[in-house]
Amino acid sequence: MILSPYAVTFQDIDGDTAIVKISKPLFTSPTAAGNILIFTNSSGAQIQESFTGNGTAESLAEINLLGRTDATGMNISVTVIPQVGVGNLQVNVGTSRRQISP
Repeated sequence: MILSPYAVTFQDIDGDTAIVKISKPLFTSPTAAGNILIFTNSSGAQIQESFTGNGTAESLAEINLLGRTDATGMNISVTVIPQVGVGNLQVNVGTSRRQISP
């Protein structure tokens, strides 16, 4: 879900709610966010994120900023929003799984 031009949330493959924050306003529409954030489903197939809710479990496969001169010098963070009894406090980004401290 697009929270602002600087932040989106999604449901990680394990059920965690994750938030991607950037320091430049590039998430101006679902299309703009979808060109930057590439998601896959549990089978590894690329899916088109609608950014209208967090009801579908998915993995953030890629953050694509190639050719984006407007992203020069931008900061990016991906964090888990802790929820009691949901998820494992980890978020998948690319091909590796990293522990993200809440």
